[in-house]
Amino acid sequence: MLCNLPARRTVLSVFLLALASLPAQVTVRTMPGYPNAPRLDPNERHLCRPLTDVVLWGNTDLTAGAGYTWTWSFASNPDVIVRSNGTPVTQVTGTVTNTQFIHTIVQFELQNGRTLADVMCTLHVDNGAGSQGHRQVGVRIVDVLDPASNEPLERQGIDASIAVANGMRYLYLRQATDGSWQSQGSQYPYASTAFACWAFQNQGHFERNADEDIYAAVVKKGLEFILLSGIFDSDITAPRADVARGARADGISDMNNNNRTIILGGADGGVHGVRRGYSVGIATAAVVATNDPTHVVDLPGTHILDGLTYREIVEDAIDWMGAQQATGFGTWGGRGGWCYDPDSGSNCSDMSCNSWCYISMEGAEREMGITVPDWLKEECEWGVFGHQADSNAAGGVPFGYRDVNNGQPALIGGGLSALALARTATPPHRGQVIATRTNLNTLELCRDAALRWLGGAWNNGRTAFSWQGGNLGNLYAMWTNARGLRLTAEGMGLPLGENLKLQQGSDRFDWATGMMYDANNQPIGMSPPGSPHRGYYQHLLEDVPQLTSGAIGDQGSWVFNTQLAPMLDTAFAVLVLTPKVFFSTCPGNLPPDLTSGPPNNTVRTHVGGNGGFVLTFGPPEPVQQIARIDVESFGLANFSFDPPTLGITGQVVCHFTPSAAQVTTGGAPHVVRITAWDDCTPSLSRVIDINLEVCTCATAASVSTVGPGWPGTLGVPALTSSLPTPCLALQLQHQNALGTDGTGCLWIGVTGVMSPTPFGGMVYVDPWLGPAGVHAYVLPVAGATVAIPVPCAATILCGQVVFAQAFQLDPGASHGISATAGLRLVVGG
Repeated sequence: MLCNLPARRTVLSVFLLALASLPAQVTVRTMPGYPNAPRLDPNERHLCRPLTDVVLWGNTDLTAGAGYTWTWSFASNPDVIVRSNGTPVTQVTGTVTNTQFIHTIVQFELQNGRTLADVMCTLHVDNGAGSQGHRQVGVRIVDVLDPASNEPLERQGIDASIAVANGMRYLYLRQATDGSWQSQGSQYPYASTAFACWAFQNQGHFERNADEDIYAAVVKKGLEFILLSGIFDSDITAPRADVARGARADGISDMNNNNRTIILGGADGGVHGVRRGYSVGIATAAVVATNDPTHVVDLPGTHILDGLTYREIVEDAIDWMGAQQATGFGTWGGRGGWCYDPDSGSNCSDMSCNSWCYISMEGAEREMGITVPDWLKEECEWGVFGHQADSNAAGGVPFGYRDVNNGQPALIGGGLSALALARTATPPHRGQVIATRTNLNTLELCRDAALRWLGGAWNNGRTAFSWQGGNLGNLYAMWTNARGLRLTAEGMGLPLGENLKLQQGSDRFDWATGMMYDANNQPIGMSPPGSPHRGYYQHLLEDVPQLTSGAIGDQGSWVFNTQLAPMLDTAFAVLVLTPKVFFSTCPGNLPPDLTSGPPNNTVRTHVGGNGGFVLTFGPPEPVQQIARIDVESFGLANFSFDPPTLGITGQVVCHFTPSAAQVTTGGAPHVVRITAWDDCTPSLSRVIDINLEVCTCATAASVSTVGPGWPGTLGVPALTSSLPTPCLALQLQHQNALGTDGTGCLWIGVTGVMSPTPFGGMVYVDPWLGPAGVHAYVLPVAGATVAIPVPCAATILCGQVVFAQAFQLDPGASHGISATAGLRLVVGG
């Protein structure tokens, strides 16, 4: 191998062996987590608890065959012991038996009193015949005693993230070969698949991240299953539509003027036959959840939807809803609603069907910039009119199933979604139908009456399953209500991320978390087990937790009852535990993006020096201001910010002056934790840890050039370097002088030489023996960076001189090899 070459090998020998040793590359992906899209922030690592079983997994594009092997390896961290079957390991190896699920189970044990630590895990796949590939994923181990987890709501949030990750893994393993997910008895296959796609996309997993996101292909295949069911319908007649309320022509439902509608799930069968009134709204919501209105559809084979954008498909699906909306008769007669087999002449309005039409239209406006016409929104008000009794009942008023009767918790979410959609109508159309009532004659009064009823009936024996009934214990009802309550909270002006409090007698509780509140809205503790105020998160994480044992393919699922398959239950659970209705890139729906300037978030200085680092506050919310910054320095240096006031944008510089008492010992850095909030998302924060290295070395680190290089096709290549300092990886950048991708080789050592070569130019370094001295790599057109770790031994390394030089195979060079000038590096503080 290249790393075992004698120190005086010729440059040509080095390159020949380097070229031969470079393996063919295969695609490897790992489970979600930094640095893989969409988890691009270092704080978005895969979360786990100490000493719990963690399934590490990935896949490869190789086709399974004999001799394929995999290795999961773990970067060294003195604060973590990685165990496999109880034994400490640095890597785990095995034979590939399933290329779509290459996994191992390990446990992470924290050491040295740490309550939080990160480990970078690498999956390497080798087919035994020269094809190899690897991918990394970061794991963050968080003890319940860590400051990020020692409060009930913080602990619940981390546990929810862990549960969601395990649930999505289960769904990944359960997708059918045609891209679908199934409910019990194969009912509503397009609706079931839409819920699963919605769950993945609400976690930021989109088909557009195919290069890195292991779930991108899953989402793409699921959406294709839904879209392949789409059919055109020329019926755009809508008797209630009129130009005065936004229709392009009286009696026509056709927003984009293309004289057609689209039925998604048009071929939905199963035990119920074709039930388009139910499936279309759910399937449309899954397309809305793509958050990608300009995406152009390209389905396998030839299909009528090919070439359309997601925006066009959603518009045409909503046009179909308008054309099939019941016109009713008399005072109400189902006007404004839909049934399982809809027809504009029908007198039927089924809240379980209406519910999904409402949410898909509301999402289309929010996420795709589609303007749903006011006539459709006002017709939806008739549904509220007919499903909620006009009453001043002190205990509140529910929404009924097909009229005002049979009120159930699950139906509240549908009614609240109707009110959220009606709220977006343009005055004077907003609330005009409801204004004709005697008692509940405003959108707000209808909303408050429904919320009062839901709080009182929260867990009043309503745990049995029914599609429109039940509550806790019924994941269909839980997701229906969760989305309705989230939309309602936004409409009431609550800060983003804050949940509504429901009332049961004198008790006030958060429907999601189960936190109890006093009359002054101050938290007084979590609802205990058995309480009638248990939140949805408590129910899913504590009362009926997901499976964590048994067959690996079943782990991560929720199993509530026999009415829904675990696949559908799990998709609902993931949606409930994801604090949003649709994933959004709009400002305010994400915490601030906070990054630091130094590589690996590590800052180095020496005693008496002026330390500092830059924090950058940027996308996805570059126009927002930092409202608050907290620093946990754990008794170390004093910190100050420049600019010193809040309300800043862009960058802020943090200054500190270390003392002798803060010298880093034992190789473990001091950790400074920075937490930032912006003025748009006060309930969401971003945390970043800065590793502070303080040494006693007063020698200044330096880099200087030694001798000339030797030209390649495009001239003499450059070799540049970061300053060499203890504990911080040395970053050496090799410029490509060939103009196309090529092969590079770096030599590094502690002894400088001046040796002419038979290939032109000089060698300026005598490389160390072993892997630290000679590095072969692919050299892209843009150049390559080689990272060389510098040990945390300031006393020994202070003032140490190191030499480096890089070479490239280049037919345009005089003898086929170009060379950079040498570098002389002095290790300093």
